Amino acid sequence: MADTRQLPVIEQAAAWVVNMSAHEVSAEQRTAFESWLAEDPRHRTLYEQAQCLWQPLTIANQEASEVSGGKVACPGRSIASLLSILLTVCATYALPWDEWLADERATVGEIREIRLVDGSQLVLDSGSAVDIAFNERERRLILRSGRLMINVAPDGRVARRPFLVESRDGVSRAQGARYVVGQSDGESLVGAIESRVLVTSHGRPDHSVSLEAGQSVRLGSRHMGKVEALPPAATSWMQARLVYEDTPLEQVIADLGRYRKGHLRLDTEAAGLRFTGVLPADDPDAALELLEHALPVYARHYTGWLARIALRQHRK
Repeated sequence: MADTRQLPVIEQAAAWVVNMSAHEVSAEQRTAFESWLAEDPRHRTLYEQAQCLWQPLTIANQEASEVSGGKVACPGRSIASLLSILLTVCATYALPWDEWLADERATVGEIREIRLVDGSQLVLDSGSAVDIAFNERERRLILRSGRLMINVAPDGRVARRPFLVESRDGVSRAQGARYVVGQSDGESLVGAIESRVLVTSHGRPDHSVSLEAGQSVRLGSRHMGKVEALPPAATSWMQARLVYEDTPLEQVIADLGRYRKGHLRLDTEAAGLRFTGVLPADDPDAALELLEHALPVYARHYTGWLARIALRQHRK
């Protein structure tokens, strides 16, 4: 697991507030939290200040409140300032525990390149998280969220270890290959860029699909889709481009939300619109402007963190 002390101390405090409030607290989390509080007197003070900002929107977890010493008086803040801080904390740290403490993560808006100990090249998309589990028998990555590209280096050992990437829905296996793996709420996608990749669904461990370069497959926990051509969108994110063909606006906005700090709110009336085109992943606000020109929608910004996308005729 990653060391949370790598984060600035104020971000550690904010992260602890969100995680101790939003999720069931395990014994491991509580022990880690108490250890963090005991490390430095500043930690308790900063935690209480961050918790103070959180309380107007949610009831803090009782265990966390007991450890921190209860409620504290909140300093006066403007609504806009409070909203900005809360949205920053929520967008960045309202993550499942395993994602937050993953071995490697890419922050919002970051495309991160990592050289693994075996020489393989890993690229993480914005907001993605992965655990690394290498041992004597295998080299395994566990994708916790988002998507990745792996360029597998040949194993220098006599007994060559396979390279595995595990997602929520299945496992892909290769020796020397370049491929992508991504997961969303409902399914995972594996796509071979170079060489061959073997894909197995968790729900059907006795059935595997072999992908050649330029092929992809979608899989869920209980099903395996048909082998199809690798869609451009599966790899274009590495060049900071988001490619769409007749895609629901709801999906487009969800994608943009991974690259923009804060929150994008899409009105229900506009969710069914469809978009074809290319958007810049490294400039989400410019992408919103492009959508305004291409579709009958507008984007209204509330502070730098919150934006609402709605049908143009509903503009207020």
